[in-house]
Amino acid sequence: MPLLSALLVLKLWRSLQSLPNTTGKGARAPFCYAISLFILAFGRRILVLSLRGPGKLTIYEAASAPKSLFIILVGTVFVLPIIGGYTALGVQGKSGRAAL
Repeated sequence: MPLLSALLVLKLWRSLQSLPNTTGKGARAPFCYAISLFILAFGRRILVLSLRGPGKLTIYEAASAPKSLFIILVGTVFVLPIIGGYTALGVQGKSGRAAL
């Protein structure tokens, strides 16, 4: 994982060096590298934290009761599409108004 992290940082650095350009090519690459680096670091942190804990608890032993998790799931199913729709509506409303 450290080698993959170093590779991602190097690719992110090099892709940022080539910006800005007039064609807009390669503008998506730095974003993708940064997201990949974040996901990799987050996953590594979960692995490290799963090994530390009182009596080496597993993630299943440390989770809440199934009924509580189900209530959270139901709330997420209703709220997440509303947030996504509101965000899409905001993006659509502002499209075409930005100028360079």
